[in-house]
Amino acid sequence: MRLQTIRLIVMFALLILTAPLVAHAQSLAKVPQTGGLLFSGPDSTAVETLRHGLRVHGWVEGQNLTIAWRFAARHAERLPALAADLVWSSSFHTTRLL
Repeated sequence: MRLQTIRLIVMFALLILTAPLVAHAQSLAKVPQTGGLLFSGPDSTAVETLRHGLRVHGWVEGQNLTIAWRFAARHAERLPALAADLVWSSSFHTTRLL
């Protein structure tokens, strides 16, 4: 009986010690990221079109996908700098929309 109590205490202690590790591992799940570079501004229909297309396939921005947007606001000379910022600011695949 005494040995059974000791085993129970040891198992309980191990459970308490490993629970934070399991919780931490679950919180590290990465949300996929992509980027959008648009010649137009954020009010462009291309933004909603892309979001709708992603939703059709189960991707919802802010829930299971992050999109880093860059907008040139119809200033072509801004595109190279915005593209560089998008590529170098994070590690994700870049989607280019005009």
